[in-house]
Amino acid sequence: MKPTRPIQASHANAADSRQPGERRAGHLALLCLPGRVLDKIQQTESCWQWTGHTRGGYGLVRHEARLKSAHRVVYEALRGPIQDGLTLDHLCRNRGCVNPDHLEAVPHRINVLRGIGPPAQHARKTHCTRGHEFSSSNTTLLRRNHDSWSGLERACRICARARVLLLISGRRQKGLCEHCGQEPAKADHQYCSACLEKNRERCRVRRQSLRTGTVAAP
Repeated sequence: MKPTRPIQASHANAADSRQPGERRAGHLALLCLPGRVLDKIQQTESCWQWTGHTRGGYGLVRHEARLKSAHRVVYEALRGPIQDGLTLDHLCRNRGCVNPDHLEAVPHRINVLRGIGPPAQHARKTHCTRGHEFSSSNTTLLRRNHDSWSGLERACRICARARVLLLISGRRQKGLCEHCGQEPAKADHQYCSACLEKNRERCRVRRQSLRTGTVAAP
């Protein structure tokens, strides 16, 4: 199989800073790829740029009767199969690059945290928005349900405590139940009938656990 036109053009690129042996090895590796893949690779000084169809910046190619990611096809053809549970991380930060030297098989979590998306940006933060440090004693995990994702998220204990106190203070001023914000059981009570019953049940369980020596439910 002869090299394709884009690869022949790269031979004449005087700006290629690689050694002749490295360039020759790269071209020999490219010749091992299927023609459908080889025709859409344009070699530059460092990256193997995909010139075919893309989605979100990542190359796509029909291979073995399926539409696959171009960088995965090239990596598996030249380096072998990718282990289950691993994804390919672009070390060059060029999504259109299919050079296997610029790809590393890592767990999905590592791939995400190496990027520049919101999860990676939040993971690199050392302080909350109000300047409190995310230390071991001042960090908690809260479950969030956003429009695009749901899961655990770091939260500042100082800020969380301040929000709770502000919420309770507002409910007190309005004469509402401090727990749920409903109408209190009586005018001079801090809690509604349902919250009072829950508190009584928790106290009953704790007293019973003290008598029997078992662990009380939270």
